[in-house]
Amino acid sequence: MAGPTRRLLYLATLIILAGLLSGCATTGLPSPKNLELINSGKRSVVLLRIMCDIDGKPYEVFQSGLTADDPIGFGLGSFETGGKPWFIVPKFFSDQTRKDGWMYLVLEPGLYYLAVQPPYQYDSSFPTSHLWRLDIPPKVKFVYIGTLHLPSTGENLNFGNIRILSFIWDSIVIRNEEETARKIAAEFLPELHPFKTMLMVKHMVKHEGPIILKTPN
Repeated sequence: MAGPTRRLLYLATLIILAGLLSGCATTGLPSPKNLELINSGKRSVVLLRIMCDIDGKPYEVFQSGLTADDPIGFGLGSFETGGKPWFIVPKFFSDQTRKDGWMYLVLEPGLYYLAVQPPYQYDSSFPTSHLWRLDIPPKVKFVYIGTLHLPSTGENLNFGNIRILSFIWDSIVIRNEEETARKIAAEFLPELHPFKTMLMVKHMVKHEGPIILKTPN
């Protein structure tokens, strides 16, 4: 793809992402339809936390408003996509959980691949991303898949802002904050049981390894 065209597509994606991340539609509980599917065992609330630091200094991943600096890109691969990650928009239970880095998705049972890309380095298909594999079991209403810590390098911008330049891939780790995850589940969706912790695991980097697919449950 030609350079100018690629940049225009990226800028359009960035504008859409900033608008979606700043809108109230991404903050709140799952829709009544999704809650019905969750209660019937056909879908699960999947909770994870994203933490980031730039050159050792904490960085707020999910900044609010259209002034949010360089949103990180998230993609998810599934049976339907042939395992290839496609762009997704995170959801948040509240402004505070968002500020603290907690996001959630509503997913059918199955095997998925999470991709995370630094700002200015992703497009809709995440062709060069490292992957983390998550397996969502059937009939589990609330699943915590871990806390993804993203050490990064960056640069200082005007007005004291910092921009992510790249992730330090070899230093990325998955942490278990099950106690806090359980508190979040109890606060926002106390009626959803059972709660299960199934930490995502690192897959082969940059699509070098085989993608494992299985028919959805």
